[in-house]
Amino acid sequence: MSLLFLGALASTGIAALDRFARFLTPLERFAYGAVLGIVAGTLALVPAATLLGFNPPVVLGIAVASVGVAALLAFGPGSHNRGRRRGGGPPVALGERLLAFVGWLDPWATALVALLVVRWALLWSSALTIRPDGLWAGHEYLWSDWPTHLGIVTRFAFGGNFPPENTLFAGLPLSYHYLSDLTPAAFVVLGMDPLAVLPFHSFLLSILAVLGLYAFARRLSGVRSIATLTVILFVFGAGLGWVATVARIDSSHDLFGTLASAPWDAPAQADLHIRFFNPYLAFLMSQRAYLYGLPLAMLIVTLLVRAARRHATRTFALAGIVAGLLPLAHLPTLLALAMVTPFLAFLLARRPWHLRTIPWLGWIVFHVLWVAVAVATTCWGRWQTPRGTPQPRPTCTSGSSTRTWRS
Repeated sequence: MSLLFLGALASTGIAALDRFARFLTPLERFAYGAVLGIVAGTLALVPAATLLGFNPPVVLGIAVASVGVAALLAFGPGSHNRGRRRGGGPPVALGERLLAFVGWLDPWATALVALLVVRWALLWSSALTIRPDGLWAGHEYLWSDWPTHLGIVTRFAFGGNFPPENTLFAGLPLSYHYLSDLTPAAFVVLGMDPLAVLPFHSFLLSILAVLGLYAFARRLSGVRSIATLTVILFVFGAGLGWVATVARIDSSHDLFGTLASAPWDAPAQADLHIRFFNPYLAFLMSQRAYLYGLPLAMLIVTLLVRAARRHATRTFALAGIVAGLLPLAHLPTLLALAMVTPFLAFLLARRPWHLRTIPWLGWIVFHVLWVAVAVATTCWGRWQTPRGTPQPRPTCTSGSSTRTWRS
């Protein structure tokens, strides 16, 4: 049920990019569009749950509405799918074109993604486990970050935390990019165990993130091998931390043994005054909002590159609307883009020294829509009841024994 719900949300974003950004490759439309739809659908849950309660009918209603919007975008008036086949036959199914992204991967990238799927299936299957002495986390980064995420998820699912209230300071709004926790909370409402929803959600979104990373690197470089290497360096890399690993390999003369025992040797890095975190473990795995922020950032930059080179105002507008979803999806991504986009206006221009050649109208449209949608979504997601109105309290119970967090 939860997988169907997630697929229903994802269909809206995929259909939207299929209609309004046809220049994107099938892989980009799938990887970016799925995350876009999930973020938009999860955001729609906030007012719906505030007004009607956070319950299965509301969650399923959002899913049905998402499928309806996707169908309208794919086959409604003005769609390129209408009447595509001759002789009055049905239009080409959207799913048939979505599966075309497989052919856009080279054999090495396909093998790499398959390897990562297997590795992450093993990782997330043991992420949270119950033992006789309590609840154990499968990695130290999970132990440090996931108590907060699990608390937000259970407060949404069992405490009726709408409008969203801070889980630590009663009466204050939840000033946090909580959409990556609200989506798993919907899984709990649909019947999943709270300890299973976070690993399940992280597993699926990790796959979308790595597909988006490959697509982004290939678009910028135009070379499949470089895109595959980018994924390897991002998922398995640790920046300059590899210097310490190479030094250990040189001294031990055991390549595979060193990589198997301690590929990222923290003490060895500390001796060299190097401190680099593995991007996947430190960010996508533990700080879960990156699962939404990173794909949206890559989509926004891809749209901006296309818009700036083609002077396409409509593409600028689409990028602004997508960027407006970031405050509750991943606020650091919004802040990073705010610092970068003024420079992109010049860096993406073919002749930046000729100011008249820069599409200023498009950049203005992008920033205006960005601010407008961001303000609207922020007010939407942090709408609070009048002061003094009783707020619901969490009623989450998990058995007779107390669960503790251990690494």
